[in-house]
Amino acid sequence: MSPLSHKARRRLMVVGAIIGTVFIIGIIIGAWAALRGPKVPDDKLTADAKKAVETAISAAGLDSRLYVMDVEPAARRGVVTLDGAISDEKVRTVVTQPVAKVRGVRKVIDHLVLLPDPKLGGKRYGVLAQAVVNFGDAPGADEGKHLVTQGLLGMVVDLLQEQSGWYRGRMADGYLGWIQAGRLVVTDKAGADAWLAGRRAVVTARTARVYETPSKAATVLGEATIGTDLPAPSEPAKAGFTKVRLPGNRTGWVESAAVRFSPAEQEVFAAKRGADGVIATARLFMGLPYLWGGTSGRGFDCSGFTQFAFRTNGYPLPRDADQQYAVGEPVPDRSQLKPGDLVYFSTYKSGPSHVGIYIGNGKYINAAGPGVVIYSFQPGDKDYSATLDQQYLGARRVIK
Repeated sequence: MSPLSHKARRRLMVVGAIIGTVFIIGIIIGAWAALRGPKVPDDKLTADAKKAVETAISAAGLDSRLYVMDVEPAARRGVVTLDGAISDEKVRTVVTQPVAKVRGVRKVIDHLVLLPDPKLGGKRYGVLAQAVVNFGDAPGADEGKHLVTQGLLGMVVDLLQEQSGWYRGRMADGYLGWIQAGRLVVTDKAGADAWLAGRRAVVTARTARVYETPSKAATVLGEATIGTDLPAPSEPAKAGFTKVRLPGNRTGWVESAAVRFSPAEQEVFAAKRGADGVIATARLFMGLPYLWGGTSGRGFDCSGFTQFAFRTNGYPLPRDADQQYAVGEPVPDRSQLKPGDLVYFSTYKSGPSHVGIYIGNGKYINAAGPGVVIYSFQPGDKDYSATLDQQYLGARRVIK
């Protein structure tokens, strides 16, 4: 064999080896690509990941009124980063697993911040510092349709995060909302515990002025509405006035006739006063104007009204009508209603969207468009509401 032929054969062998290697590598790459799936554009993958998050939250039954679920997916070359904030590890589990299964996702990077925000340090509690404090649905929005609920002077809320001079807070009933920083006093756990310790003065009048000294001629420091409870130092009344503590290391005086006393915070509304107590409280507000998001003696929406009347008589309820509908025992037929039963209606949306309190004789009291009014189920009655009669959904019995 000539040297030239030998070299040619070697070249052919090398070329064949290279071609074979390239072929094998191609097969491997093709198989890996097939397993990974086709490449998905970043914008579509981001949209698919968002849809997966929304679907997972809905399927898990997580309520945005009770859980913070600010999850923002962003995709780049098959890697999805989850930014935002969550209030519970349950939310993290619910949203991350479905995103990882989205077609085209190779990796999920979790940057979700678990609230309370570590930036708050130990200052994770707020004492409401005004007679009635609005909670909004976003920073800078707590009026009109943006009002989601309200708190009363002296209530303590859990603070979850701060943004642009607003705090996201959680009420004792679990409800979330944004509060202007100037409407509360921020403190730590020791400060919150100290505020809630000791004897309480509970406002029983529709409103009670808080004076600087025990005299009606004194400077008015503010106002407290019915249902407010404040620390009351154990010292004798003066000239018919009781001394109370106010948020921010201040003190004031309220008329003794406008309050009752409780030995401890946990006993303020512990006594169960039955249907008579609930109905009597509800009747105090006859004619009070309706207020979307309202939960105080300055104005109620329908469920804020029922929650207040029940809570102050020993029966805690969730905030909204649909949440309250899940509490208590169903009343099978309207003919079986008893005073104190909660009656529900499907009004501006399907399901329980309006609620009232049955007071007997076919009538119920509710916060509706005209304000706090009494309506009747009985055609021909002067208080009959044909609209609500047709929208009646059912009833729940909370008071046994």
